Amino acid sequence: MQNVAGMAIVMAVAVAGFAPGGTAQAQEWREARAAEAVCSGQRAGLLEQRLGHEVDEGDIDPGTAARIHAAIDRLEDRQRHECDEGDWRAIGRIGERYGRIENWIDAEAGRLRWQAGW
Repeated sequence: MQNVAGMAIVMAVAVAGFAPGGTAQAQEWREARAAEAVCSGQRAGLLEQRLGHEVDEGDIDPGTAARIHAAIDRLEDRQRHECDEGDWRAIGRIGERYGRIENWIDAEAGRLRWQAGW
């Protein structure tokens, strides 16, 4: 019986030892994918494509779209600089900013309620 209890403790410790590493690796993978989407220009490109679609559909007026497009362009300039420098923390903040622009597009298109902070 002692052997079974001892084995259970060893297994629990082993599993606990693997859990944080697995979680950390998954988080690192997500962060790497997010940085890749930012640095490749994919995030900006998708936002501009979405913005164009919303204007074509008449869900966002051209004046508002111009302001959103200018915000994307300014962020693309920062993106190029930070990606060239390899500043991963700044790249993460740029990704968050792209997320806020996406929320802005959603709000203007009537898909979400206005979100504070934009």
